[in-house]
Amino acid sequence: MRASSLAVLLLLAPPLLAACGEDEEAPEQVEAKALPANLCTAVPAEVVERWALVEDVHDTTESADENKATCTMSGTARGAPVTLEVSLSSFAADDDDAVRKRMEEALEERCSRLESAGTGQVTDEDGRCAVESPPEPEGERGAVTEYSLARAANGISSVTMVHHGPLFGSVGAEVVGIGGTISQTDPADLG
Repeated sequence: MRASSLAVLLLLAPPLLAACGEDEEAPEQVEAKALPANLCTAVPAEVVERWALVEDVHDTTESADENKATCTMSGTARGAPVTLEVSLSSFAADDDDAVRKRMEEALEERCSRLESAGTGQVTDEDGRCAVESPPEPEGERGAVTEYSLARAANGISSVTMVHHGPLFGSVGAEVVGIGGTISQTDPADLG
């Protein structure tokens, strides 16, 4: 290579290399998503009607680290009481990977609690876990809790429903449906 070509290459190389480095951006901070002021409004109307549910209490809290919305409802179906508890959390973190890690750790911790409680059959699938009380004794059946990754909210959701009455066999399907609605819907579209 001739000396003049080498000199030109050496003069042009540093600015070109510096320009390449300028295109790289630092990961963006991920904020916790805004959650509904009243999570009870996200419970599907047909569920509210079917179980004659009324709102007992709701709360939404915001912090720099995590936003959380909760809802408790109760009712009576076929002469037996029903309770429904729903929660949704949204996490903040340094970047998308850190948010996903927080979500997975939170879900793992809650699933471990379900397993250690030993109150029924625990199912643990990709992105969710649930426990359903055994069908006997009659006074304990009809209780289901499910935790799910709420990817649309950058958090996790939980749904617990209890009905020891004649419709106890329907509780599991209701929990799965409510949990799917809460965990898969963008929080801005809930309610």
